[in-house]
Amino acid sequence: RELFDKGRFREAEQELARFIQATEKPTDPKVAPAEISPAMIFVMGNLYFQADRAEDARRAFLDAIRRFPRFRRAHTNLAYLYISKSQTDEAMPMLQKAIELGENSARVYGLLGYCHLLKKNAVAAETAYRQAYLLDAASRDWKLGLAQALMAQEKYPEAANLIGTLIEANPNDRQLWLQQTNAYLAMDRKDDAIINLEA
Repeated sequence: RELFDKGRFREAEQELARFIQATEKPTDPKVAPAEISPAMIFVMGNLYFQADRAEDARRAFLDAIRRFPRFRRAHTNLAYLYISKSQTDEAMPMLQKAIELGENSARVYGLLGYCHLLKKNAVAAETAYRQAYLLDAASRDWKLGLAQALMAQEKYPEAANLIGTLIEANPNDRQLWLQQTNAYLAMDRKDDAIINLEA
């Protein structure tokens, strides 16, 4: 705890590794081996993840889940790791399991929406992004994801309105103007599209 508080994560990792080794495989024959808490393995995984040691982190999170299959935070962090490596197929079941186990953060719903959007599951993406947006209405990412899910379903008026709120907050973002223009063209609102292109 002291090492964590001082930001000395490498030393904390070494201390934790020593503790796990000494508990599971004690060198003293008088000391019986004991089970390590899945929480300790999870902390180890977080330390690896922080140190950009993705494969070690993945193994640690999977080990924590093996020891305690309902370990919500381990499922969540493993999903974050997969997303960071663009492994959305692997991330999706982890995100779904985390939600099933009670996770309800905007980030988890938003990332699940992102996974569904990549797999072209527009309805599921919309549902997940709406939940993320409900929990964190200030997030640009969730609004943008929701707008893309709406566009994929040809819900152009709603998508154009949502992108309009993003343009108000980010008037210099050229891509937003172009996305709204596409929605206007799909609705045959050519004058609005021309105004956007001029802007």
